[in-house]
Amino acid sequence: MTIQIKGAAISTCVRRVLTTAEELGVDYELIFVDVRNGEHKTADYKEKYQPFGQIPVLIDGDFQVFESRAIARYIADAHGKADNTLYPKDAKKRAIIEQWISVEQSHFKSVEEIVWQLLFLPRWGGQPDAQIVAQADVKFRVTMAVLDKHLSTRKYFAGEDFTLADIVYMPYTSSLVSIKEYQNILDEFPNAKAWWETCSARPSWKKVTSS
Repeated sequence: MTIQIKGAAISTCVRRVLTTAEELGVDYELIFVDVRNGEHKTADYKEKYQPFGQIPVLIDGDFQVFESRAIARYIADAHGKADNTLYPKDAKKRAIIEQWISVEQSHFKSVEEIVWQLLFLPRWGGQPDAQIVAQADVKFRVTMAVLDKHLSTRKYFAGEDFTLADIVYMPYTSSLVSIKEYQNILDEFPNAKAWWETCSARPSWKKVTSS
């Protein structure tokens, strides 16, 4: 059965989900949600799909789930092969993956703030707040120093295998380095740069970001 994913291909959170599906070879249909015109904020959308008015949403037969990380986990568990390395069944391996997913949620928020202020807000006609960017930049550099050190002794966040722990960081990293002021920022963090070059070269990511 082909799963359905409601969202827009340009969305950072949708890209997490699509990359997961591509990595696992799971068939999916992307059902476009017109975010620019506020389709996701309508009462009908909130009632049927996502009470907070966000994307993505996964529909698998009569089952629905929202939140990109939850969707990615579900795809791996419900549709991935039993021996897949993206989100393995082994408790210790999975714990390490979950550890770095949690770090992304807790400590990578500074990247989201920078991207919102310098990339997304201007697209919607807003003006960046230099103070917010400056404060986020300080937090970002502290976080990146930790991540860079961690990646100095391993290829990917959870070891030598590409996993969900890597996928969750990719969309906002991609958005960050597309910003003029940050396009060379990873030069300051060589291990993170090597990680990004390896991850962004994967066929799954290239396919998802080419649409």
